[in-house]
This record gives sequence, structure tokens and C-alpha cells, in this order.
Amino acid sequence: TILTAYTYTPYGAVTASGNVTQPIQWSSEYNDSELGLVYYNYRHYNPADGRWTGRDLVEMRSMSNLFSYVQNRSVISVDYIGLDTVVIIGSPSLSRDYPDPHDVNPWNFLNVGLRRAQRKKMLECLFW
Repeated sequence: TILTAYTYTPYGAVTASGNVTQPIQWSSEYNDSELGLVYYNYRHYNPADGRWTGRDLVEMRSMSNLFSYVQNRSVISVDYIGLDTVVIIGSPSLSRDYPDPHDVNPWNFLNVGLRRAQRKKMLECLFW
């Protein structure tokens, strides 16, 4: 028996049909129905217009758009822990991040992010 069904727009605005309220929704984050925002641990996201309500402090150093997420390429990129954009499609580059350029195991992209964080001395935030 389906108690509640959710429909999402490409930017995460939700429409629910049913009588069970579940605050953990799109991308496994807290959907605050009173604010109409989704809380992502450090800042809020507005699914109505697809924008963040606060700056991404990690990206402030290198980008002119301070409200972007994964350089506005969410279809081909991820940011697992909020520290670095990782492209998840295409062939791997021949860099020190990729020990074997022909290994296309999906977990390699997570390992690349961890190695980048370790080189940047940000690994301590991965272990709580």
C-alpha cells in the first residue's frame, strides 16, 4: 500500500499526494514545509527557483557565482561532502588522481574526491 507519493520538478520542488508527511525527501535532506526550503547541513536551498539562499564558502575563492552548486552542472557532477566538485561522466583524465585511466568503477570518483581532500589537508572533516 502506497501511503504517500511524491513528484519532483528538476530543481526539487515537491508535490505530495497522500496523508503521510515525511520531512526527509529529495536528495535525502530535510524539507522544511514552513519555509519552503531544503536544509543541506550548512545552508538552505530554494527548490522553487533552484537557488541557494546563502553563499557556498568553498567555491567563493574561484567562482563569480557565489550561489552555485557543482558549477551549475548537477547532471554530470557531484559534491559528496561539500568540498570539491567531481565530474561523474566521461572518461577519466590521465592525472595523479586516477591510478588506472581505464578503470571506470563508479567508486573511483569518490576515491578521487577523498584523495583531493587529503592533499588539501581537509581530510579531518571527513571523520566525525
